[in-house]
Amino acid sequence: PWSQRVPELREFIARYNPDLIGFQEMGWNDDVMAIVPTPEAYALVTFIRGSFEYGDSALLYKKDRYEQLESGQFFLGP
Repeated sequence: PWSQRVPELREFIARYNPDLIGFQEMGWNDDVMAIVPTPEAYALVTFIRGSFEYGDSALLYKKDRYEQLESGQFFLGP
């Protein structure tokens, strides 16, 4: 279950302290941010269509190391 994986993932991210983190099949943005020990240090780039935001394929980057210049998304299928 997700509730059992969150602490392990948080520990893994804290240990390695990555500058960039890519996620796949995460679900919602809150799920992504729940596993980051220092969410204030990261910016989230995710799927946005209008007011709908979805963290399924998300990217986190350290705000003090990178600046987001642009973003976008596209689907490979219809």
